[in-house]
Amino acid sequence: MTASVPFSILSEKLRQSSDKESFYNFVRLKFMLNEDTFLLYKRQVDQFIINHDTRWKKKSKFRIKHFQSQYADWLQQDFFLQNPSSQQRCKKNFDECSARTKRRRIEEIRQNKSKEEIESAYLQTLRDESKIDAEIVKGLEKLDSDSKELILKIVRGNFSKMVKYTPEEALALMIDLKLTKYQYDLLHSQSKERNADIYPPYKKVFDAKKDCYPPYETVDVTELGANIELQSLLDHTMTRIIKTCEIDFTGKMHDELVATYKWGFDGASGQSLYKQVYQCDYENPSDESIVMISMIPLQIASQSKVLWKNAHPSSTRLCRPIRFDFAKESKDKNIENYNFIDEQINALQLTNIVTGKDQTISIHHKLHSSMFDGKSITHLTNGSTESCNVCFALPSEMNDLDKIARKECIVENYRFGISSLHCWIRFFECIIHIAYRIPFKKRSICTQEHKDIAEKRKDAIQKTFKEAKGLLIDKVKQGSGNSNDGNTARRFFEDCEFAAKTTGVDEELIRRFRTILIAVNSNKAVDIPKFRYYAYETAQLYIHLYRWYFMPPSVHKVLIHGADLMNHFDLPIGIFSEEAQEARNKDFRNARQNNSRKNSRKNTNEDILHWLLISSDPVISSLRTFYPKKCFDYDSEQDELFVEEDDNETDSSN
Repeated sequence: MTASVPFSILSEKLRQSSDKESFYNFVRLKFMLNEDTFLLYKRQVDQFIINHDTRWKKKSKFRIKHFQSQYADWLQQDFFLQNPSSQQRCKKNFDECSARTKRRRIEEIRQNKSKEEIESAYLQTLRDESKIDAEIVKGLEKLDSDSKELILKIVRGNFSKMVKYTPEEALALMIDLKLTKYQYDLLHSQSKERNADIYPPYKKVFDAKKDCYPPYETVDVTELGANIELQSLLDHTMTRIIKTCEIDFTGKMHDELVATYKWGFDGASGQSLYKQVYQCDYENPSDESIVMISMIPLQIASQSKVLWKNAHPSSTRLCRPIRFDFAKESKDKNIENYNFIDEQINALQLTNIVTGKDQTISIHHKLHSSMFDGKSITHLTNGSTESCNVCFALPSEMNDLDKIARKECIVENYRFGISSLHCWIRFFECIIHIAYRIPFKKRSICTQEHKDIAEKRKDAIQKTFKEAKGLLIDKVKQGSGNSNDGNTARRFFEDCEFAAKTTGVDEELIRRFRTILIAVNSNKAVDIPKFRYYAYETAQLYIHLYRWYFMPPSVHKVLIHGADLMNHFDLPIGIFSEEAQEARNKDFRNARQNNSRKNSRKNTNEDILHWLLISSDPVISSLRTFYPKKCFDYDSEQDELFVEEDDNETDSSN
């Protein structure tokens, strides 16, 4: 075998060869190798080809002289074949190799070994290190595609860990979805069967319910109703509110806090008649009607700032039950209920709460009696439904502004507020009742001719609103009352132009009514001097246009006394709305039907009271989902009636 061949000869032959195979033949002849032996040295020949091509490509292939001169030293070297055994290099560890080398080694294993051998070797290696890992890998083959995708998400970090409900969160969900105990148990068991055990067992939810109740000894439940001592309810409510606040109550500024509330009562008839026996003898007992007393916390403030504020004062979410009785609402019953609460208010003491830093904070209680409708206020002021309960003006005096100005107002009656929700209804009814009488322009419908005209006008207005807006105007409802509710009134005033065109009432007056109603129902502070002037102008416009129709007492109260009533309260007048008290009647019906035991009247009433307490608990309410309601878009005229707000006024709200 030839010992060596100069690089120059090999280079010339390589350039002349048409392919690698001819060059291989030249090398075999030079070194006198057969085909099998050449395979042992083929790698060295290939390396020469690579080195030569690398240098050749650096210089133009059309300038051989430059190539020969540039790499003269390299071309003068001799090429010789080394013993293949001496060519074996020490292999690196797999993890030290490059990606290309790793792929090459893996491919060699795949070519030389079967799939079963590779899997068995891998699993055995895992078992030596961790039996759990080996079991996991072995179990992957048995999984379906969905399970594999889930595992892939976990590996890639795209999988969110399942978050379980706390008992309080589960209780909030029960309230939001109006679930019964049976429905919650079904939801819990079904989710557990599907490997989604996110709901706590009902026993834990039941324990969370107990935290929503004031001390047992302060609660009195009978077959005719239920009652909670006011002091106990306020103490418990404040404790639960403080628990939801992320406020540092340390420092002198928090030494004395004042909690502001509104309270009131309302009656509701048409309750279901249960086939339950009274265990005691009562005089004419009936569960057809109820009277319910409630209160709502509005804010907690120190002398310098507001620390907590009820963000939704007209919602039932913090409407706390004080008392409910199965009795018909009457003047005597209303006076009895008012005196019952008023005596407890006068006897209230400070609420002392120990915070997490072992500091005791003291809270004073200030309650406003503003959640009343017009009928209840009339009973409490010994007035008439046709007269004003502030100045006691008679219907015939309502349109005489000079005479009204000389009347003395009963300042004590300012405490009952405006009844903002019912203002929508009364202003709306004022407009449609004027519309019925426009053809003959008289307040009283005395003759048959006027009655026929009014009925014809009424039918036409009802038909137009039903077809164009889907509203039921002044329709008698089965049982009691009519279709004129707060939602109907709000939608009526949304389109003042259409309302004026349909009813024939002056559009400017309807628009002014709407502006005033938005102001008295808003939680924003009203500029009282501007409101007083705007309301008085509206009263003058009303009298100028419709002097023949006496101004209704509710309209008179807002237009004439509205500014004074606003000035009486230390918070915006809209916050003191009775809307939550009215809406609570529906909650009472649902709780009685779906969330109470029916084995005795006492147990039924106890469960109703518990549900009302839970659904209004501050901690549970803070965990509930809030669905924002449609807000009014204030125009420039309405904006003029409001005071600019300070964004930094409140530290915390619910």
